[in-house]
Amino acid sequence: MGPFGSNIKTDCFVDEGVPVLNGDNISGHLLSEKAFRYVDEEKAYELRNSIARSGDIVITHRGTLGQVALIPEKTKFSEYVISQSQFMLTCDQSKILPEYVLFYFHTDAGSRRLLANDNTTGV
Repeated sequence: MGPFGSNIKTDCFVDEGVPVLNGDNISGHLLSEKAFRYVDEEKAYELRNSIARSGDIVITHRGTLGQVALIPEKTKFSEYVISQSQFMLTCDQSKILPEYVLFYFHTDAGSRRLLANDNTTGV
């Protein structure tokens, strides 16, 4: 799960550093490396439990629910901080490939399963 909202405040953002992922960075099945906001290395270290790397799957649980993307082998950055609207899944690749899990969540059955416990409310 990404950091709690109070852990990344507006004043934490810097011009360069470790990119923070959000829903705009999930496009189809893959990470879109556009329009990042950044935190410095020290803040990223504080949020080390929310660091995603190559091979991790990032899933949006708030906002546009059900966005699922894989951080590919070759990326612009080695680490990404996931936002408070996302969680990540790191697969034990000796048991299952992350690409398999990714594609499962993009099937009708996988998408339904992912959204089965959706508890959003409307206004």
